[in-house]
Amino acid sequence: MLVRGMAARSSSSYLLAVLALALLFATGGAAWAGDRFFLQDAEVRVVAAFHPTGNLKLAGTLQQEVTTITPSSSLDEWIVYDSTGVTVIAVIRIDDPGSSTIQGNMQIKGILHYAQGSFSPPSGSRFVFYDGASPVAAIDNSGNLWLKGYLFTSDANPQTDNQSPSDIQLATALDAKLTASDGAAGDSFGSAVAVSGETAVMGASGDTVQGKYGRGSAYIFRWNGSGWVQEAKLDPSVLVDYLRFGSSVGISGDSVIVGVSPVYGGTTGARCAYIFERIDGSWSQTAKLTESSGNPTTSVAIQGDTAVFGQRETSSDSGRAHVYSRQGDVWYWDVTLLEPVGAPAGTLFGSSVAVSGNSIIVGSLPASSGNPINGMVYVYRRNPDTGIWESAGSMNYWTGTSAPPAGAFIESVGIMGDAAVVGSSWQNYVGKVNVLKQGSLPWTDALGGGSISGSSSNRFGCSAGIWNRTVVAGAYSASGKGKVYSYQLNDTATPWTSTQTGTLEDTGGAGGDDFGKSVGISQALLAIGAPGDDDKGADSGSAFVRTLNPAVFEHSANGTVVATITGTDPESNPLTFSLQSNSDGIFEVVNVSGTWKLRVANNTCLEYELASQRSITIRATDCYGAILDEVFNIQVLELGRSWSFGLQAATAAQAVQLAWEPYQPQGTTTGYNIYRSTSPDQGFTFLQTVTAPGSGEYVYLKDTNVQVGTAYYYYVGIVNSQAKGYSNVAGAAAGTACEQPWPAGWF
Repeated sequence: MLVRGMAARSSSSYLLAVLALALLFATGGAAWAGDRFFLQDAEVRVVAAFHPTGNLKLAGTLQQEVTTITPSSSLDEWIVYDSTGVTVIAVIRIDDPGSSTIQGNMQIKGILHYAQGSFSPPSGSRFVFYDGASPVAAIDNSGNLWLKGYLFTSDANPQTDNQSPSDIQLATALDAKLTASDGAAGDSFGSAVAVSGETAVMGASGDTVQGKYGRGSAYIFRWNGSGWVQEAKLDPSVLVDYLRFGSSVGISGDSVIVGVSPVYGGTTGARCAYIFERIDGSWSQTAKLTESSGNPTTSVAIQGDTAVFGQRETSSDSGRAHVYSRQGDVWYWDVTLLEPVGAPAGTLFGSSVAVSGNSIIVGSLPASSGNPINGMVYVYRRNPDTGIWESAGSMNYWTGTSAPPAGAFIESVGIMGDAAVVGSSWQNYVGKVNVLKQGSLPWTDALGGGSISGSSSNRFGCSAGIWNRTVVAGAYSASGKGKVYSYQLNDTATPWTSTQTGTLEDTGGAGGDDFGKSVGISQALLAIGAPGDDDKGADSGSAFVRTLNPAVFEHSANGTVVATITGTDPESNPLTFSLQSNSDGIFEVVNVSGTWKLRVANNTCLEYELASQRSITIRATDCYGAILDEVFNIQVLELGRSWSFGLQAATAAQAVQLAWEPYQPQGTTTGYNIYRSTSPDQGFTFLQTVTAPGSGEYVYLKDTNVQVGTAYYYYVGIVNSQAKGYSNVAGAAAGTACEQPWPAGWF
């Protein structure tokens, strides 16, 4: 047996004496078979021993990450110092005079690393234990304990660990709580939120600016690779009291739209929506969409080159929704959508709006109970041949012609591709979210008359959003402080079905925070508002970025932290973590100062177009070798991802039929790249390129390289040297030879 590298305060003689004493004790006391290095107490009981295999056995316990270790010269042995010879980094307490309790408790400044296999002592190690010429254990200069084998504790006998670790958790690095850098009481930061790619916008409609109470502001946050940073505070070209700028927001790529909701209808700037764009890394106002008449702005939306803002009606004026289109760098008025002819007063048309490609959905709040047309939603479609916006269907949110209950509200709408959501919450009733589908015109109910429902009085449906087939809904009164719920739609069932997939909340929040009063969704990212939070004063507000699945942006630099890894062991044993499956070597698991991290290791393959989701297996191992393997799907997020145009897929004869709207951003679109997978979330591969048709024509593709009965999923990207644009994901199963060539009612 050889021991090398033990550090002394002033010389090695003291530690050599300790070692000699330990060996002397070993000759007179019981030990484990085969052990080479023993420590014994005054009663000649073995309290610690190393085995040639690299196992360490303690009669007591191991305490890790001890900030300050203060040894006792009369009670402790095997005192190890760092390279300064001053700081103690490891110690074993061997005795407690007058006590019948056996000691053998070890303290280290670092953490335990075990089951190292092919073992090599870290550079600068202060203690190395050898079996002959082979090192099997070490203490490095930071106080980390390295073992080729395992740790055994408790009563001087190898402990039998009968239970494996019970679970592994990933805390995604993208998850964060955000507040305004200049936040103050009454700001209501988070009153409106939206997210697109790596950029989020948060409204603070109560912000006081230059002495103007309630003028309002909006803030831009951007992911910089390691955290969300405040990139800009948006300031409109008007400065008046109670404008409530930031009461509604929308974002698409590098373009943001901000609405107002003034307390007084005649306020300057009340009938406006404001466009801001990021140009060369800086944000500035590039347009002010203005209407000369009507009521104040109540809702906004933007997607690609289309912007919408609603003006909710009052008793003396009808509601409306104004549509603007961007041509080059200029926004032009396109059309004003009016509430249907014959609609009675009080429908509050325009209270909520959303846009997706060539589709717009407009919601109407019921101003009073007892009117069956109250609570309607209307869908409009831009005709690709004429460019004219036409009615594409409407739906009474309450089934049939029944009137809504007293106090009912349609508060939110969202749309993506061929699916839309409508949220409704009202006090003392169960809120709900309805789902519409396009399929064929007009739009119809997707859940067969059913809905996604919340609990009584939790204001479920106060906010809602949709991305592909994922639905999110806020309930700002749930548990007193608010929650957000996520659901997955199954579009292969008839009618569609929904399954709850998660519940999000602020575990450190308080009653009245209103967590979930606003939500936005982009890919696997959620933006969530909590305008009642009091972190910077009463109702100063906060916002959250949360991931529905562990996620990382494509092209993230090597070393970027994806998530922090933790686990649970039934016996509270320390755990180490490792990767068991990791295609293309994209990720790595490392221990950083005692915290286990999942990091990017090979970003050349971290590409959304290669795979929108990566599957890895993480292993948790306790100090006795018991293991648990868990599979995690890591979502790969596309930088600047902005959904731009609608794609539909349908079953056809031994094929899948695709159809999508033409998309013409800045520059010239010469074609479309089609990607296909058998999963809606991952594994997309390039299928083919389709040449762009003439202006105003829909694009069609028949995919015949399929297996009958198999469901396929697709998305489309534009071929354009000056712009990026993508469709939603759409899927359908390949049909038998009896299927019709095209679904009835398409376009």
